[in-house]
Amino acid sequence: MKKRNDELHERAEKLLGVYGRPFATSETIRQNYLRQARLVHPDVNFDKNSEEIMTLITQAYHFLVADKKISVDALKNDKLVSSLIGKVTPIEKTETKEGWNARRFYDSGRNSIWPVSERQKEEMKYKFKGL
Repeated sequence: MKKRNDELHERAEKLLGVYGRPFATSETIRQNYLRQARLVHPDVNFDKNSEEIMTLITQAYHFLVADKKISVDALKNDKLVSSLIGKVTPIEKTETKEGWNARRFYDSGRNSIWPVSERQKEEMKYKFKGL
């Protein structure tokens, strides 16, 4: 299963036209962001979705260059992102760090050498309801 942070990173790279983490410098990302912003800015482009697209591009830029703890609500919008860059992995099918940790903990009990009673197996089934 793909990690959520990796999926958001790929979406941001594709939106700004910057491919490959080692090759994308902050200056290249900035230039591509400014180029995209000139094309879709609501003052220039009077399309009904231009504000949403501008928000999406701005969040992608800040996600790549600045702090990854910013709001990425627009990047999580599968319908809007897929309309711009093509097919994407739905965000609900990606795995968060907490989900990965919970699944790892749950699977570790399954592969243990110690015998587990049927009651314990039932309890482990419902321990993490988000899985």
